[in-house]
Amino acid sequence: MRNYIRFSFSTILVSIVNIISIFIFTRIFSPESYAQANLIITISVVYSTLIMLGADQSVIRFFYSIKLKNLIKNSIRSIAISIIVSTVIFSIVLYFVEIEFLTYKIIILIVIYSVLFIQMRLISVIIRMLQNSKLYTIMNVGQKALEIVLVVSMYLIWNESFYFLIFSYLISSIILIVGILTIVKSELFKEDESKNDISMKMQLSYSVPLMISILIATLNQNVDKIILSQFVSFSELGVYYSAFKIIGLVTIVQSIFTLVWVPNSIKVFEQKKGITNYLTNSSRAITLLMISMGIVFIIVKDYVIFFLGPEYKDAASVLPMLILIPIFYIMSETTVSGLTLLKKSKYHIYISIITFSANLILSFILIMYFDVLGAATAVGLSSYILYLVRSYYGLRVMYFDFGFFRIQLLNVLFITWCITNSYTTYLNSNILLIVVVFVLLFIFKTEFKKIVKIANKWMSSKDNIKK
Repeated sequence: MRNYIRFSFSTILVSIVNIISIFIFTRIFSPESYAQANLIITISVVYSTLIMLGADQSVIRFFYSIKLKNLIKNSIRSIAISIIVSTVIFSIVLYFVEIEFLTYKIIILIVIYSVLFIQMRLISVIIRMLQNSKLYTIMNVGQKALEIVLVVSMYLIWNESFYFLIFSYLISSIILIVGILTIVKSELFKEDESKNDISMKMQLSYSVPLMISILIATLNQNVDKIILSQFVSFSELGVYYSAFKIIGLVTIVQSIFTLVWVPNSIKVFEQKKGITNYLTNSSRAITLLMISMGIVFIIVKDYVIFFLGPEYKDAASVLPMLILIPIFYIMSETTVSGLTLLKKSKYHIYISIITFSANLILSFILIMYFDVLGAATAVGLSSYILYLVRSYYGLRVMYFDFGFFRIQLLNVLFITWCITNSYTTYLNSNILLIVVVFVLLFIFKTEFKKIVKIANKWMSSKDNIKK
């Protein structure tokens, strides 16, 4: 549990540095430059997921049974072959199909970025498996801090360019890779005769199927941005990316909740302490908390947006739909618990495929008609579809009654309010907000009574202390 807390602390520190970076970068870079840099990063993340062939997952799975040197050797060989083959294919495609943004110079940057991204990912996994939380924190926080220093330094020396964001990542990654490998090289290259060897073929037979699932999830997270880049200007795309950066800060709640929720639910399940009641109470509490948090966030969004540079103020209109991403994901973590507890992992593949298909279709249709707002709406609606699909399969294998259909009435009203907040006038939005709050109070009247009771007790005890 202590390690969970330490790694959570690292996540919090990284988020704080990210806050600082967003504040600085949206004042240094124009929306056009910000979009170009982030689009390269998006493509690089998708590309690296493909060419990594699930190497990180195989390291996690076989870390304690297979020699680490053997795992790394196999990973390097398979990734090198994957890079060569994919680069040749992309070069042939570009020779016949001209894509304005993807010049040969950009492709070289994407390949270099992806190679370093993979190395950082593998090193991060190894450090986590070694349970070295201090080094893990230094690596993640150090890279973000270095990126800020490098970007600001480049900006002060040269004129603003989107290449600064890319070069800062490349340089900081190289520095950290060299530094961390120097520290952990004894762990990487020591021979442990108690562990076995594994062939590259056997390692890939485990990792490639997982890569397919991860690739679908990665595409699902980025398909809106890739499609949007073909329909809008870089200026509009930059504003959209900035809004996502704000939502990314909220997902710290998602990361920490998942880190704590999964081991706790497994513990309750294995100790046979009434898992059904635990899941029922948790689901209702999380739903109440997340919808309430969403309402507060949307009400204050016009103040949150001042955190960004003045050129990014239009991001306020898409925040109500994007906030649905962490809200519905956290809510679905409780309803999908049955799949984890009963080890029904195959259903996660179905969930990924259904959600990605829905996101792809919605993104194509809505972006064509509503541009940036359409992309945000597609992502928001896809998040709700993810919640429904995860809930369907989770409750199918382990049912518990938490008022699912009543809560869906609340969810639909909340989503409708988010849409009106983005597309229509404040009057229509405020009227619907009153309805949402009324339904929230009605569905969770028992929970609200408990909250009031606890508050009254606390106030009474405080008054007694004063007397």
